[in-house]
Amino acid sequence: MPEFARHEHGVELELDAQESRLLLQLTKEYADVLRREQEGPVHDRLYPAAYGDEKDEAAYKDLIGDSLTTHKLEALEKLRNALNKRGTTVTITGDDFDAWIQCVTDMRLVIGTRLEVDETRMAEHVSPRDPDAQALTVLHWLGWLTEGLIQASSITEP
Repeated sequence: MPEFARHEHGVELELDAQESRLLLQLTKEYADVLRREQEGPVHDRLYPAAYGDEKDEAAYKDLIGDSLTTHKLEALEKLRNALNKRGTTVTITGDDFDAWIQCVTDMRLVIGTRLEVDETRMAEHVSPRDPDAQALTVLHWLGWLTEGLIQASSITEP
């Protein structure tokens, strides 16, 4: 399991080789989603409407263009660059911390949306017989990773 520690300028995260490979694979899959899925439930979760009015929403989308996707891909690249297939110890600071939180959260949204997960399903024990067991386990692990990063970042030094 990942290990977290408060660092002078951020958070130190230690992943083993399997965890690093998993995150690398998830970053590839997430990049594909960002580049290819232009509509549907996953797209709607990653890019929620900013306005309730269709006209205002269309104007907003015209204004921002592809900038949200570009921002998400840039954040993803920061995460990807920090990972190593043999295991990773990385100090995450400033904007990189925000990028990690954004990417891990978005990856959880993608998986959760595809599995149609709700609070009840998230609270249940994952049965090895469940056809979605592997994806649910990854979903829980990403949640644990997010929580660990946030908790480590909020530890105050004595």
